[in-house]
Amino acid sequence: MEQESKPNATLLIDWENFDTRKGKREKIDISWFRKEGEKIGNIAACLAFAGFSDSQGKLISVLHRNRIEPRFTNTKRITKGENETIKNAADLHLCVEAMKIAYQYPAINCFILASGDGGFVPLVRELKSMGNRVVVFVRDKETLSRNLKNEVDDCLFYSCRGEAQ
Repeated sequence: MEQESKPNATLLIDWENFDTRKGKREKIDISWFRKEGEKIGNIAACLAFAGFSDSQGKLISVLHRNRIEPRFTNTKRITKGENETIKNAADLHLCVEAMKIAYQYPAINCFILASGDGGFVPLVRELKSMGNRVVVFVRDKETLSRNLKNEVDDCLFYSCRGEAQ
């Protein structure tokens, strides 16, 4: 009997959805994303989207060590001398990149979205209409949108078993 081969996959991480919980930054085992993603498919690309403000470069360095490419998204706007957050900027950047990958690389047939945000439902529907499998990695049950859960093929909850970075 032939062994079923793994799909070709891309892993897209909504970083701000994972490293902040109830307004506080938390340490995340960054290697978890890659390890779990590779159990699902052959990872062709692994991208993390955020308005990274890592002044010492430690987070960026750890992302690179884990073969995750950081994609900087401008999430702050200065208005009258004050910082203002641009809501959903990283989410929009992730969606645009997902669609570019879906159209430019038809060999990619599995998308892993690391986010429980219900705003990704239209993206999931579009990716699935193109014949792709869609899996979400989500922090916990509290951060998973019911609508998103109903649309995806599978869902995996984050669990940090090693040392956090």
